[in-house]
Amino acid sequence: MDFKGTITMGCPVSIDEPCKPGRHYVYVHKGFDGTIFYVGKGTGNRAYSKDRQPKWYYYVEKILNNQYDVEIVRDGISEEDAERVEDALLAKYAETVINLQTMHAPCNTEKFLKYSDAIQIYSNTFKQATKLEREGKLDLAIKHYEKAYEHYVEANRLNDFHLGARRLLPKQRIAPTQLADHYSKCLAKQGLHEQVIKFYERFFSDFGEGQTGVEIALKKRAEKSRKKVPL
Repeated sequence: MDFKGTITMGCPVSIDEPCKPGRHYVYVHKGFDGTIFYVGKGTGNRAYSKDRQPKWYYYVEKILNNQYDVEIVRDGISEEDAERVEDALLAKYAETVINLQTMHAPCNTEKFLKYSDAIQIYSNTFKQATKLEREGKLDLAIKHYEKAYEHYVEANRLNDFHLGARRLLPKQRIAPTQLADHYSKCLAKQGLHEQVIKFYERFFSDFGEGQTGVEIALKKRAEKSRKKVPL
């Protein structure tokens, strides 16, 4: 695969570096063709455990048809050294691993920078909105929350910069629940119940139904607003 025009982050160390003795080990999961798709560290039975994140299950089930091997790369080392060896392996197999917590995953530079810029704009706008809310300037806060939401949706659209094996995974759904909570509360306080309902419908249309505390509260807030909107 051609990774021209991509970037990776992090400074790897040697996989074979001397290590202090300990109870930790570093392991890899690999397909039957030998491709390493996951790197981890642990103790006991961790390498063989299937207590994993949803994207690990997706890759194993959809891509590997539940066929993979486990290999212990370094054993009997300290936790600190295990972290360094794990990082070295993540760097070495950056193009094929699907680990979410790694600084070495290759990505498209242009798309990554656009995504980062969009997230920064969203963050700044959201902070300004919360400041206005604290000052009691709810009408202005509502306008800024709307802008912040639009920036977040745009950032979410640009979140397709991953290359390597991670490009095969479904995009991670991370809804802006904190924004949704503040925004809908401001709308309700201003008696804008039709807008509360519209935002609720738009939010779940954009990010899907969720069951976090904030998302449940948002649903209840919309239900209360429905009772206050004239038929």
